[in-house]
Amino acid sequence: PPVPTEFWVPAYEKASGLNYNTMLTQMVDMTQKHVLPNVAFSAVMPTGTAICYARNVLKQSELVLYRDYTHQNDFGRLISAYVWFATITGKTEITAVNVDVIPEGLRQPRAKKLGLGDMEITDEMKKVIIESVNYALKNPLTVPTE
Repeated sequence: PPVPTEFWVPAYEKASGLNYNTMLTQMVDMTQKHVLPNVAFSAVMPTGTAICYARNVLKQSELVLYRDYTHQNDFGRLISAYVWFATITGKTEITAVNVDVIPEGLRQPRAKKLGLGDMEITDEMKKVIIESVNYALKNPLTVPTE
């Protein structure tokens, strides 16, 4: 099971000097400096911005988005997948989430190992996905704070 937030996150921040927003700010800065000027890159997928928006603005907790406060769980990965889908297909927004369930067999290995079964994607989760992805597509190089 994941380590409680009050123990793990402060220890991580103390050891590294970084928190989620600081890390995303550094990624945005490096993207602007090294990726955007490079013609070899045709797109930037703002997954970090979408997750940051879900966490900071929509108040989704680390337990909802991450399996261990660092790596995304199935819900966090679904948000990222929709960012990838929209970016690859050239969409400027998504209007619907067409996933109702993540079957146990398609869930991340840890969820399968723990026998968590199918994961229902609720209407509330779909709203979070749509709003987070659309924010990131419109504001890809930002760190949403509230």
